Amino acid sequence: MRWIVLAASCLLVFPSMACAAEGKPELGRGRDFVALGVGATPDYLGSNDYRLVPFGFASYRVGDVRYTWQGLSLKADFLELRSGGNWVGGFSSAYVPGRHDVDNPLVDRLPDIAGTAEVGAFVGRRFRHLFNRSDFVSVSLGAMADIGGVHDGHTLDLGLDYSTALSRRVRALINLGTVYASNGFMQTQFGVDERGSLASGLPTFAADAGIQQVSASAGLNMQFTRRWGIFGQVAYTRLTGDARDSPVVRFGGDPDQWRLGLALSYRLD
Repeated sequence: MRWIVLAASCLLVFPSMACAAEGKPELGRGRDFVALGVGATPDYLGSNDYRLVPFGFASYRVGDVRYTWQGLSLKADFLELRSGGNWVGGFSSAYVPGRHDVDNPLVDRLPDIAGTAEVGAFVGRRFRHLFNRSDFVSVSLGAMADIGGVHDGHTLDLGLDYSTALSRRVRALINLGTVYASNGFMQTQFGVDERGSLASGLPTFAADAGIQQVSASAGLNMQFTRRWGIFGQVAYTRLTGDARDSPVVRFGGDPDQWRLGLALSYRLD
């Protein structure tokens, strides 16, 4: 694992965590912001090699809809402002990069996976003031489906977030999550058919639907001035089930996936 690359770079991966870069805005009052950084992410799902990627995220209110852009995903939340922050929910879309030209020589010989577009929806409930006047817990459920014809499958993700202010200028966020993936998604990302086996030397493997991963992360936002701040995050994902047992992971990969994050944020309002 390339810890030197990881230590020098960053990636923020959960839109809900991106909102924490501004302390998870007090809903209804708005807190529009943009943040830019540089990142590192696994070369592919299950890889133990890491690559540098550009990174950015933003949140902006238009009328009663809050749009959140995070990396290659965009969410439109129709419930957050209308419910006074008690509920979140709306539509989501994302571009999922493919797999090609990876560092693992065996996996690189497998047929390339094209990038694809996904669309879906999400809904969640937020509970405020559990331990102090600045904290909240939110539970959310999301679903995404492939519309690009690459894996023709879907995923379901369940998340739990806790956010609290540590001081007037520092806010922390902890996230726990899990993802269920359909047969199509699992076989595309982790399966090895006869053609792929002959090309790569990896054994054939049929990846079935199931819990694909569990994850945990911690983020910290430090506000230097009213407008400028910096957000750092460390995220850990453990591949499970057939994702963990796949030859794509077992032969030169790693079921333990790490991401580190750092971004400079700017408030727009």
